[in-house]
Amino acid sequence: MRPTAAWLLAASLAATPVCAQTQLVVITGLSGEPRYAEEFHAWATTLLEAALNRWGLAESSVHYLAEATERDPERIVARSTRENIEEILRALAERVGPDEQIFIILIGHGTVRGEEARVNLPGPDMTAANFAALLEAFPTQKIVFVNAASASGGFIEALSAGNRTVITATRSASERNRTLFGRYFVEAFAGAGADVDKDDRVSALEAFSYAKREVARAYEAEGRLLTEHALLDDNGDGEGSDEPQGDPDGSLARSVFMVGGLGAAAGREQPADPRLAELYRDREELERQVAALRARKNEMDPEAYERQLEATLIEIALKTRAIREVEEGVR
Repeated sequence: MRPTAAWLLAASLAATPVCAQTQLVVITGLSGEPRYAEEFHAWATTLLEAALNRWGLAESSVHYLAEATERDPERIVARSTRENIEEILRALAERVGPDEQIFIILIGHGTVRGEEARVNLPGPDMTAANFAALLEAFPTQKIVFVNAASASGGFIEALSAGNRTVITATRSASERNRTLFGRYFVEAFAGAGADVDKDDRVSALEAFSYAKREVARAYEAEGRLLTEHALLDDNGDGEGSDEPQGDPDGSLARSVFMVGGLGAAAGREQPADPRLAELYRDREELERQVAALRARKNEMDPEAYERQLEATLIEIALKTRAIREVEEGVR
């Protein structure tokens, strides 16, 4: 019997040394029309190329499932059927380290049947509950789950949990028109416009904010009424925010980046200059402290919280300035 593409992926994961890095799973669903098939594939491959060439992910850390493998057999590891998605996510859960990050990006069309939000796939669809069950196998890893399909809002309540950033292209099941969010979320990682704080990285929060802003501009340019309203939840309360700024949502998403490999910063190899390497490590530790502090906000005295937050943010700014000064000196 010829092994399936998903089986081959599982075998390759077993042979791959695991290090703390980002695993990227891109899934394009049922297209319905040739023009959507082309569009979904273009968005997916743009993200794959950015992940590999800009952010330094290893080939073995990038997994693309699509409606038809013959469209791009070199990059598509399996059809995007429910069975293959389940097999690949289970294989990842067995192999990834406890501190790794998992980005899962769904691109396509969504529907709601009864009260169940689902993404349309070749064969049986997958519901938000189906994905929630699979994500239970990643108890310690940071998960960024993006459903860029129509009618995707219901995924937030179902998938919301600690260590998870859940992003949807729409706020409810009633927003059923084709969405543009996926295009601009991908563009955030492939282009230069999303890095608002100019630290040479793009966080999940920056990508969300960029995509949301560009979607609104696209609708306005075409003179159309906005029919998709993206949401982000990262505090585990099951309630999405349309303007996440850290309260209640945004703190975790601000600290998650698509980076490839232990010690990698901004998708690059560990800096050769030991001063830079130490500065990057120090800044990453401070960012983790900010995320932990914001998670404890409701348990703290408000004044103490604000003092600690301000002091840590100042330290981050000083580290960023020091990084730039060293990098400019190296050049």
